[in-house]
Amino acid sequence: MRSIATVLLACFLSSAVSAQEAQQASEPGTLQRLAVQSGIGRCLNAVRQVGPLIAGPEGSYAVLSMSHPVAPDASAWTVSIERAHDGVSDMVSATFAPTLRGGCDVVYELVQAWRMSCQDYALKAGAASTGFPVIGQRIGVLMGGATRHVYLMRTVGGCTSITKEYLFL
Repeated sequence: MRSIATVLLACFLSSAVSAQEAQQASEPGTLQRLAVQSGIGRCLNAVRQVGPLIAGPEGSYAVLSMSHPVAPDASAWTVSIERAHDGVSDMVSATFAPTLRGGCDVVYELVQAWRMSCQDYALKAGAASTGFPVIGQRIGVLMGGATRHVYLMRTVGGCTSITKEYLFL
């Protein structure tokens, strides 16, 4: 399981794109346009970087946002995204918060339903076959590092995964 930070690094290291792809990439996506309309400026670069990775391709998601009614650029901006693919929907919740160091911290949670057991999901994700730790009694957790965890909950007919990651941009 790769973190968004790893994917971002891979994007920066990839070979040059064609002129047409570069033009498409420079056009603001729905999430970026919504951030601008909401009065977000300080975290706009983080929205540009992380937004396409958490939202998915243009036209495949719907988004709602919440921001501070008086000082949106000085406060956290949060979005709820429904990503549609292969006849199912994923739920992404992300918060972009400006920091004193001049950057923007991003926390996102991705909720996905799987038609497999949590043990099978953990094996597919590369976890050890001997099991994985639980938070309390029923929610398992796959530790992807200090800032990334995947929580697993049994559901009827499968497993629900909640990926939670904290990015410092």
